[in-house]
Amino acid sequence: MSTRIATKGTIIKHAASASPVPSLDGIRSIQVGDGLRAMINATCHDSVTTLEYIPAPLRDTASLTVRLAHDPADTDHEAIRAAYAAATKYYLTLVLPDAGAAQWAFSGYITSFIPQEMNPETGLLETVFTYKADTAETFTQ
Repeated sequence: MSTRIATKGTIIKHAASASPVPSLDGIRSIQVGDGLRAMINATCHDSVTTLEYIPAPLRDTASLTVRLAHDPADTDHEAIRAAYAAATKYYLTLVLPDAGAAQWAFSGYITSFIPQEMNPETGLLETVFTYKADTAETFTQ
């Protein structure tokens, strides 16, 4: 059995320039998606029992969906909202809390920034933003 890594302590560094330093506060959840490599149907006359596939030479770039306990007065939250509104390039680095501090660095764009839940009883305001990388991510450990 492999070692399990708790995700508590996972952080996202962010900035309008490469190699971001500030950590984003109020993260409730992070979902990484896309980055898929399509398969090309390579079935031909000598294929006998199943279709055959080969990997496409290109793959899609990654995306992230981040749910925040949103504070409109937080300068970091406002920086992300402003990058979305202006459609400017933005940089994120996802850092896992493992011993090697695995990191994925992305450059791309905030594609949505939408308040999701406004609960007057609890005072909770959650916002979900989505991010789409425009190039392949860089992994370091």
